[in-house]
Amino acid sequence: MHYGAASMSRLLSHVHRATRLSRRRNYFSAGDNGYGTHAPFLRYSLDFLMAKSEKELTVFEVGTGGESSRIFQETLRSNDSVRLFSFENDITWSSKYRQAYPQHPRWWLLEDRDFQHWPTRISEELSRTSPDSASLGFIDSNPWESRIAALGALASADIFLIHDVDYFPQNGLFGREVRSIENSPSRLLRYGPLVSRHLGSRDYGDIARSWIECFPRDPAYFTGPPTLVASNRIDVGSIRMPADSILLRP
Repeated sequence: MHYGAASMSRLLSHVHRATRLSRRRNYFSAGDNGYGTHAPFLRYSLDFLMAKSEKELTVFEVGTGGESSRIFQETLRSNDSVRLFSFENDITWSSKYRQAYPQHPRWWLLEDRDFQHWPTRISEELSRTSPDSASLGFIDSNPWESRIAALGALASADIFLIHDVDYFPQNGLFGREVRSIENSPSRLLRYGPLVSRHLGSRDYGDIARSWIECFPRDPAYFTGPPTLVASNRIDVGSIRMPADSILLRP
């Protein structure tokens, strides 16, 4: 199954709506930073592909960040078969990223304030991968519409992950919210362990043939927030995920 032109066009048509919504969700205080809730699911997905691929692994990091960048840089520098393309539209943030990690011959940091250029570069690099190599895309950029733009290209990767994914069906951008999350936000941003029956239900069949919505057991926000692990190429249900997480499947 391929991500069709019609579906891709429909996603991109939502970009302007996502712009209006992009600043409504600001979860975390400086003292309770939950930006890394995706980390275990990203790590397990990477390990799965590295074990599966006979040749190189091409990684697309859309939106640089603390936990994802640490994981990708550690993987890059410990494995000669990994190539990393990092995309960032916040030049101030990417300057800090460059200072944190030394240059590497298999790492490209692509700084462009116009995220609409990202899909072309991603598609070009995906077209260069050999049939027996693997590719992974991780989408966690700002603003929200930049994630939609990247998804249009990365839906053809072997595995793609989207952080804070519940935002999109909740706002009618992609996916479908069947039943909403029952939890409520807290002014203190402290939450007890998540319970599956309170997490609602969403369907991501419009963007992926195979998907899992992954929640941390101990949340940083009342939604988790969840990370979508998805593919139009392989069965992501075969990826071993952390035992202490909550996994919602089709």
